[in-house]
Amino acid sequence: MKKIVIIGGGVSGLSSGIYALLNGFDATIIESHNILGGNLTGWNRKGYHIDNCIHWLTGTNKDSNFYKIWETLGVLDDTPIYTHEALFKVDYEGDELGLYSDFARFESELYRISKEDSKEIKKFIKAIKAAITLQGTDGGDKTSLIHLLPYFFDSIEDTSLRFKHPLIRKFITALMPKESSVLSLIYVYASFVSGNASLPKGGSLEALDRMVSKFISLGGTQYTRSKAVSIVKEKRVVKGVVLNDGRIIDCDYVILACDPIPAISNIFDIDIPKVFLDYVTKKEYTVFSGVQCAISAPANLPFKGTIIDHVTKEMEEVMGVSDIEISEFSHEESYAPEGRNIIQTLSFCKGDISKMFINLRENNIEEYRARKKKIGELIIEYVENRYPELKGQLEVLDVWTPATYKRYTGSATGSYMSPMFPKGYMPRFINNKIYGFKNAYMASQWLFLPGGLPPAAQSGKKAIESISRKERRYLRRQTALELE
Repeated sequence: MKKIVIIGGGVSGLSSGIYALLNGFDATIIESHNILGGNLTGWNRKGYHIDNCIHWLTGTNKDSNFYKIWETLGVLDDTPIYTHEALFKVDYEGDELGLYSDFARFESELYRISKEDSKEIKKFIKAIKAAITLQGTDGGDKTSLIHLLPYFFDSIEDTSLRFKHPLIRKFITALMPKESSVLSLIYVYASFVSGNASLPKGGSLEALDRMVSKFISLGGTQYTRSKAVSIVKEKRVVKGVVLNDGRIIDCDYVILACDPIPAISNIFDIDIPKVFLDYVTKKEYTVFSGVQCAISAPANLPFKGTIIDHVTKEMEEVMGVSDIEISEFSHEESYAPEGRNIIQTLSFCKGDISKMFINLRENNIEEYRARKKKIGELIIEYVENRYPELKGQLEVLDVWTPATYKRYTGSATGSYMSPMFPKGYMPRFINNKIYGFKNAYMASQWLFLPGGLPPAAQSGKKAIESISRKERRYLRRQTALELE
């Protein structure tokens, strides 16, 4: 049985391991953290559970292209699915607009808010329907994809400016970095309104537990608290992976399933591929992360789901952000003690702010902790000002930043996703070979921008498909030699 060693135990690593085992390979995962999962995780504070990852899971519709992958990996293994009334809501001068799961309601709300934008609304709705067809969730006519073409060269901000009404403009720019291609936003809209971006019950940590259980039940091996530092090679063939304690794990194939920057250069002693350097150095790509906070709150809150709005000037100065998502978790009763709820906030920050938090933690830990404490205080103040009835009933449970992601997942940029792609970019998987080696591959969300859980899972599957093809070619050559 050929042995595959997988460096990194996040979703791409677990996907590689599970698909390897299902295809007759031996699989070993090496993970530097004390648990597998990478960004797919959660943790407990003061009796509350904090969910780090799944805001929505693309692939929950059984007709979608991704559902089978999640089913194979155990993520959607007879797991109940919960769908919010709206993925998020924004307000402006007393009016409100949400991305409602009821597509007809979403469409009618757009027309209600702005009759003068009817022409643009009609075009935008056609683009969303085309993206639904692209996901395979409606069996629609593929020729409808032509309705996406007018948006191919649009950023999110460009598309927002097609509309006259300020609420619709605010709504379109609320969810993602506004410099990014609007195609990524349209895809999310399409996923949610077609029932393809719901929440598996139990959230991120329970989804991870199901993946790990699947990997172990199939015979997989894991080494946690173990860091791959280099490889053993003979010419262009990797023979083993060297761990930080000196152990060598022999292999026939190796898969790098972690942030490729700087893992490729550190472990394989080769230059980082130009495509990855371009992602983090060229201004058209948006490298981003988040400043986040978890808050203990009363059970009965004055809002449901997720609200997105602008931050105060002081918050912008301290956090380096412009918007804030406020989410409550009443759909997960186990996340909070009886009679309580948990609120989590997320504010996107760009690469320069991520670097600031990373440098602060690495060079002045006390100032970093003071900054986090101040962030918690400002967020409490913000929520209380928005909802005065909550005053005196909130408590900060945790604050985490891009530096947290670098510390626990090894992300060089402090990001939990790969960069957002720019307008005019055609989303595509890049080659998963590690050049210079005959038996080394990658599995990473970085292979398909903007990353996230589905590309991470699919990249693991693709890595095993590449190895399987290579093995079949090898077996055919061996058979041919035997017949001579």
